[in-house]
Amino acid sequence: MKIQYHLLFAMMLVMASAQSQAGRQGIHFLYGGGLSVVIPQVRSNIVSHDPVAAGEIVVGVEEDGWAAEYSGLRSLDAGTNNAAADYNVTISQVSLSYRTIERNGRYYKYKYGRMDQDINIVSSTGATIAGSSSNQTSGDVYGFAIGFRRNQTERWEIEYSYYSRNTENSAQPYLSGAHMISLHYIFGGAPYEGGGL
Repeated sequence: MKIQYHLLFAMMLVMASAQSQAGRQGIHFLYGGGLSVVIPQVRSNIVSHDPVAAGEIVVGVEEDGWAAEYSGLRSLDAGTNNAAADYNVTISQVSLSYRTIERNGRYYKYKYGRMDQDINIVSSTGATIAGSSSNQTSGDVYGFAIGFRRNQTERWEIEYSYYSRNTENSAQPYLSGAHMISLHYIFGGAPYEGGGL
C-alpha cells in the first residue's frame, strides 16, 4: 500500500512539471538557511513534548524546476510535561523537490524525501527517565511550500513538512513522527527570467 502512495506522489510531481511548460534553465546550485518549528507526535501515556525552535541549513542542485536537496536541522532545548526533563531534536533529510513556474514572483514547491530524526532527552536532575534515551528513527518526509522571489537569485520559502515513521518500535514508543513549519531564505538556484517581479 505504501508503494502505491509513493508512485502516486511521483506521478503528481511529473504532471506538475509537464503542466508548467517551463523553459530549460540549466543546472544551478542553491543554498540557504532558515528557522523552523518542530512538533513531535507522541502517543498517549508518554511524556509529551513542546514545540521546539530550530536552525536549519539547505543545499541543493536545481534544474528546470527540479531539485535534489539536503537539509540539516538542530533545535534548542524545549520542555516536556515532566518538569525534570527537556529535549532537543536533530534532523537530516535528503529530498527531491519540484518548484512550479513563477507567476508574479510567486511559485509553489512540492517535496518528497527520506529523513533521519534523533530526539535526545536532557534531564535536569541526572535521573534516568523511562523510555527517554536518545531515539534515532528514519522515515519519509512530505512537504509543500509557497515561495516568493526577492530578486533574481534570492527567494523566501514558507514550508510545511510532515515526517512519517516507517516502523514502530517498543523501545522508541513515542516517536511516531513530526510536523515541521519552516521559513527558508534561499540563494542561487534557477534565476528569474521573466519580465518583472
